[in-house]
Amino acid sequence: MRFREVPIKKNGKCPICGDNPTITQVVDELDALNVCDLEK
Repeated sequence: MRFREVPIKKNGKCPICGDNPTITQVVDELDALNVCDLEK
């Protein structure tokens, strides 16, 4: 098997994985939100 790693820059403003996360719990409506705008 082979795996490919794709480098992605972290978005510091992301409300989930950013520097100051504001979304800390999983909710059903979370799927409808665009919460992490990944940049290459």
